[in-house]
Amino acid sequence: SDPSIKRALLNTIIFTVVTTVGKVGLGLALAVFLNRKLHLRNYLRGISFFPAIISTVAVGIVFTAILHPYGLLNQFFRALGLDFMAKNWLTDTKLALLSVCGVEIWKWSGFNMVIILAGLQAVPPEYQEAATIDGANAWQKFWHIIFPGIRTIIALQLILAIKGAASVFEIPYIITGG
Repeated sequence: SDPSIKRALLNTIIFTVVTTVGKVGLGLALAVFLNRKLHLRNYLRGISFFPAIISTVAVGIVFTAILHPYGLLNQFFRALGLDFMAKNWLTDTKLALLSVCGVEIWKWSGFNMVIILAGLQAVPPEYQEAATIDGANAWQKFWHIIFPGIRTIIALQLILAIKGAASVFEIPYIITGG
């Protein structure tokens, strides 16, 4: 019956849902994009994965400086003349939770990308070639060939993301002080 416990539980549920969808969704989008034959794809894969290996404390400190009311993000908006976009990202109760969610998504979407990318590379290219010959567009190939091939990997990533988001402590505590 304690209202602070109810609010903490609601915040945990919101954080878990938003970050799970964000991490896995962005990881899937990055994996599909970086599975193509691009000239810089290995560098882009490395850059996308890099946040996952950075210390969580370091990420929290850096994003505290970026999202502070007088931080880099608001200074950037003011320099562009977009003062209306400068917000109290960490002190406004309506924005703080979403700001922390954004940091968590940024940190872990590259990890999800690597796992999903491994699954994408296991889908036989012959199936995609056959679908192209049969006249399937990109969306049809993704939905009927690629997605069924990585369905178990997506399920695993969803479970890992839910577990990670439900037990996260460091990022919210460092960025907002709890």
